[in-house]
Amino acid sequence: MGLFSFLIIIVLFFIYKNYKKQEKLYLQTMTKNFEALYKNNAYLLKERSNIIYDSFINKEKIIKIVVKASKIKDIKSKEFKKLREELYKKLYNEYNYMKNYGLQELHFHLPDYTSFIRFYRPEKYGDSLKGVRKSLELVHEFKKPVSCFEIGRVVHGFRNVYPLFYNGELVGMVDVAYHANSIISGIERALPVYIEFIIDSNLIKKKLFEDEQKLYTKSHIFEDFFIDKDVKTFSKEAQIIKEEIQNIDKNKFKIVEKNFKNGKNFSINLKIKDKDYLISFICVKDCEGKTEAYFVIYKPDKIFGYLRYNFIIVLLTTTFLLTLVFSILYVYFWKQIEYREKLKKISETDTLTGIANRRAFIEKIKYEAKISQRFGYPLSVILFDIDNFKKVNDIYGHDTGDYVLKEVVKIISGQLRRTDFFARWGGEEFMIILKNTDLKDAIKLAERLRKVIENYKFEKVSYITISLGVAKLKSDEDIDSFFKRLDELLYKAKRKGKNRVEFE
Repeated sequence: MGLFSFLIIIVLFFIYKNYKKQEKLYLQTMTKNFEALYKNNAYLLKERSNIIYDSFINKEKIIKIVVKASKIKDIKSKEFKKLREELYKKLYNEYNYMKNYGLQELHFHLPDYTSFIRFYRPEKYGDSLKGVRKSLELVHEFKKPVSCFEIGRVVHGFRNVYPLFYNGELVGMVDVAYHANSIISGIERALPVYIEFIIDSNLIKKKLFEDEQKLYTKSHIFEDFFIDKDVKTFSKEAQIIKEEIQNIDKNKFKIVEKNFKNGKNFSINLKIKDKDYLISFICVKDCEGKTEAYFVIYKPDKIFGYLRYNFIIVLLTTTFLLTLVFSILYVYFWKQIEYREKLKKISETDTLTGIANRRAFIEKIKYEAKISQRFGYPLSVILFDIDNFKKVNDIYGHDTGDYVLKEVVKIISGQLRRTDFFARWGGEEFMIILKNTDLKDAIKLAERLRKVIENYKFEKVSYITISLGVAKLKSDEDIDSFFKRLDELLYKAKRKGKNRVEFE
């Protein structure tokens, strides 16, 4: 009897543990899904900003105005005022047009961080944003565009800040900013959710002009955060959810305070008016990676009810014998899964080098090519092989040849990002898939890899070199054509003397 009771307790414990694990896994999965949605929408805003910058801003007639303004010391002068009016008139129509597509702010800055003109608040200018807008300092220092969320003097925004050059000299900066609504609208229109945008109250008080703070109100749920009054709802479902949660007890959210301090994405399950809600908190970080705000996503979710129902049914219907059988099958089932996964891993791994093999590479490139061509993301591939590798085998033997292959893989792997996919194509040939990477950046990486190998001293063979071909997938290109181009580029590098990078 004692053993029977003990087994029942053990079985019930594992059933409960499994229930909590499923709940936790679901929360983690939904958190990742919403995080991906946020990042995708932020990326689309960045692409939209690039179009605005290239089409309207990065023009000589615009930049010349900024150049003239940067040379005027008296910002109250008539000449300075005239230049502001001239720039405003030149871009007014474009700014108003792009506001229909979510553009919030177009803000020009002088090289000393002085605000030249805010299209959102043209009457407010001349203040220095040094120490307030880190994005400007980064653009000023590195002379490259920066994209991040940031709170300024007048508005917060998802900003894309660009350097302005004239004759190779930095003459100013401009940021193209979008309101949180631009991200919220895309998600609320696609899913039955309501989204709040909450911002750290201390940052609002510290950064915004005092008269601009009236556009924010203290959250009735999250005491340390403000809510932007301009945030809207974009679907009937969102409005219904908003009304349902209006009188929620803020004490229910005490459990999230610790997570706020960690500044990480997370999700919880709460019952509101006897209805299960998935509430996801997606952090919004500034240019330094500090969390400044959160998207709080409320989603009525029946999954939690299903999980609880299943849990109760199992508890009520399980007997000792059924539980025992279930436990045996459960263990056997997972062993089979592990075995199949192990076999799959073996079938997709190059036994010598430990990286992906040709089969795994082909599956991966087909998938990435499909994603790239569907969503317009850049996809580049590097094909390289080891120069004169046959001589290494002939002179030093196959053991040394194997050593060289493994060492090359080790060196190259150390230079790649976690998102890059490295595979052995066959023999001494290797492939590298570079997601979200333009040809220019792929060429830079290829050249770096070539130099790293060239300067590395191998045992016995001393120094070796590699030849590389680099290509970017075209929007209408099939995989076979893409491979053919890569092969031609590699052989071109060989014909031109090896130890070089060839690209189109």
